[in-house]
Amino acid sequence: MLRPETNEYNPYFENYIKLVDIINFDESFTQNTSAVLNYFATMTESGANYRYDSDKWSIKEVLMHIIDVERTMFNRLFVAARGDFQSALSRMNDVLYQQNAQAESRPLKSILEEFNLVRNNTRFFISTLNQSHELLIANTTPIQTTVRALAYIIVGHAAHHLKVLDERYSI
Repeated sequence: MLRPETNEYNPYFENYIKLVDIINFDESFTQNTSAVLNYFATMTESGANYRYDSDKWSIKEVLMHIIDVERTMFNRLFVAARGDFQSALSRMNDVLYQQNAQAESRPLKSILEEFNLVRNNTRFFISTLNQSHELLIANTTPIQTTVRALAYIIVGHAAHHLKVLDERYSI
């Protein structure tokens, strides 16, 4: 899957897309999945509840956010790949999602299992697409987004948050 052109997505997502390897999307996807799983693999429950400031998300909440965004972007990708440009896909309210996710009350192992299930679903669906799907468009507001841009956003968003975790949450 080729890197999307800048006119295929909202400029807000540019930093995420830049974090995805331009050479081989499939390899980037696999490496990103491993990076997320490896980051959390040896983390303790108390470590996963760490937040670097009282008004910041805990590490568990960051992982839950990665999952929620992947689900949202996957839904957009799915709708576009099925040729449905009529369905309007609005912006997600990540703060509302986080408040209702209740990540703090769940074991880290459970959230990691959820990530793995969601990621495998995304991987499988993307593997069923062919080149003719890549430029199909999701009716996202305010700028339409192509299937391939959404795939890159999924990987880049997770990479972005791993970087944030490394920079700000080092424990």
